[in-house]
Amino acid sequence: MPLDSLRIKDGGIYLNERPYSEPYLAGGTQTLTTDNKENWIMIGQNRFFVLGDNRSVSEDSRYYGTVRREQIVGLLAN
Repeated sequence: MPLDSLRIKDGGIYLNERPYSEPYLAGGTQTLTTDNKENWIMIGQNRFFVLGDNRSVSEDSRYYGTVRREQIVGLLAN
């Protein structure tokens, strides 16, 4: 979310320095950066960091950076 900090480290995600649980991913799924190094991102105002659920082949914010709110198209769930 906007103004959060995100760190990709050791195959996991840390949101605001706390491990982020992703129970919807297959067991053992790792989130790695494009260069397999630790990466820290400060998410800007009205920007979002998006990740695909098939992490090993997804081209997402790890490749293209954060996206602006107006670039996101979808419906809000009730």
